[in-house]
Amino acid sequence: MSGVDVPLPHIMQTAGSKIGQGRSQIQQSRVDFYISSPILFMKNSSKESSGSNKPVQRLSLRGISASIFENTTDKGVAFHKVSITRTYREADGEFKTTNNFSRDDLPLVAELSRQAWLSIMKLESDQSSGKDD
Repeated sequence: MSGVDVPLPHIMQTAGSKIGQGRSQIQQSRVDFYISSPILFMKNSSKESSGSNKPVQRLSLRGISASIFENTTDKGVAFHKVSITRTYREADGEFKTTNNFSRDDLPLVAELSRQAWLSIMKLESDQSSGKDD
């Protein structure tokens, strides 16, 4: 597997105080850093039937995944929804999922959200042009 460098913005906040004024001042500076990651996403090879609750695509990055679901309106128009979850292991070894994220998970959630949006745009573009996988 080859790695991919993913740019992730990071905002650092430092608290300081102005001497003599008695109030805090927050200084913000933007720091860009890169994480090296294996393949960002895996595409499911088959589309599921419309009655199925399986995702049409699943993107994963370091234990966090974004599942893209395709739904259809009563008028037959397709639209997509995304579910983002984190998988973790309990002390007894059992795997569980949650939709709660720590501070350090948020850049990964942002990147997966961006990747999911791009994938949905591609899916919708392919559908409107009549392409089928």
